[in-house]
Amino acid sequence: MKALGDTKQWFADKGDYTHRINYDLNRDSIVFDVGGYVGWFVEQINNKYGSKIYCYEPLKNFSDQIQAKFAANNNVFVFPLAISDENKKETLYINNDASSAFQKTGQPIEIDCITLDKAMLDNNLNHIDLIKINIEGAEYSLLEYMIKNDLVGKCDNLQVQFHSFIEHSELRYNYIKYELEKTHHLTYQYPYVWENWKRN
Repeated sequence: MKALGDTKQWFADKGDYTHRINYDLNRDSIVFDVGGYVGWFVEQINNKYGSKIYCYEPLKNFSDQIQAKFAANNNVFVFPLAISDENKKETLYINNDASSAFQKTGQPIEIDCITLDKAMLDNNLNHIDLIKINIEGAEYSLLEYMIKNDLVGKCDNLQVQFHSFIEHSELRYNYIKYELEKTHHLTYQYPYVWENWKRN
């Protein structure tokens, strides 16, 4: 699929509303929001589909905001955790929506990380209709882990924001793309903005 463009093109196409929330979902669908921030994606998916949403946001002040906002919704589950390639502690540098373990600007804080398979096991899930991943550079190691452990095939759609500041990002992206193309295909791609991979 041809790349559609950059940030300017994304906003011109109103991508947050023409792409990111348009899926074949319903109330029984399972949606993972990996990197929930303040809950915009949770809110959009909940309002449009009422799906079962599992939101992972490791910064407690953000996860608490999301939890409070959706306290009355029994279909939204919020966890103050990061989805990662290991069950571990990690240092994150707080910088609002760009908080990252890789760009070391801002206040450091220790967060708890779990793997996707552990998150699925903990919630008694074996399938995800849509997983959104926006984790400021950690998407490469997470997707590499998902490929290695046969988790990609359990996800119908992978909506990912890749970041270019990671070392060897292009090489790692090409590997991930090669592996994803075995089971999924691109439905939209705005390089280093958002792209979506749908299971064949």
